[in-house]
Amino acid sequence: MNSYVPRILSIEEKQFLSVEAQEVAYHYFITGEIPSEVTEKAILQAQLLSGFGLRTVSGEMLRQLINANILDDYSKLTTQLPPKELIHRIC
Repeated sequence: MNSYVPRILSIEEKQFLSVEAQEVAYHYFITGEIPSEVTEKAILQAQLLSGFGLRTVSGEMLRQLINANILDDYSKLTTQLPPKELIHRIC
């Protein structure tokens, strides 16, 4: 039995995400290619950008925020692990 419950963007989120950005968010939520927490963090960052005068966040901008969060998470992982354990996780 599949217990997947799709994440639905709120009206407020739809106001600052372009249609393309909404498609990007749904793509990642549905496919699970990346942890949903990464997409959620990028949506919050997009909301902040919108608050600073950016009318809507484009799909490309949301992808860039997601990629930055992935790199940030990877950077934190690599600085927290001892070199031997890091090599083991990569291989």
